[in-house]
Amino acid sequence: MPTNLQQFIKFILVSWLNTAVDFGSYAILTRGFLFWSDHLAWANVVALLATTMHSYVWNSYWVFPGVTHHNAKSLTKFLVVSGSGLLLNSSLFAFCIWLGANEWWSKVGLMFVLFAWNFVGNKLWVYNDK
Repeated sequence: MPTNLQQFIKFILVSWLNTAVDFGSYAILTRGFLFWSDHLAWANVVALLATTMHSYVWNSYWVFPGVTHHNAKSLTKFLVVSGSGLLLNSSLFAFCIWLGANEWWSKVGLMFVLFAWNFVGNKLWVYNDK
């Protein structure tokens, strides 16, 4: 199987795990703590931060193994891609909530946006040794 296809399939699997971390963290925060139930957009940010840490470990050691990435430069690149994705996702999530959209359907829709953003950024910039 071509390397790009293998990486894409692994990235999809990691993304499903990331989704579980994201939605699980968000559910625990917003359903378990009164403060977060009144601050949905901020709860989304916290959940995405937990997801980002999870994603970095899996992407670094399983999806893109063998790529020189265990250094400050690669971590910085990863944080730029993830941080900009977090900003994009959080802004759109807050906008959806402001429009009165269902929080869960908003998260589902934005999950696909974040998936595309992160795969392209990670594949072409963060884990690209060229």
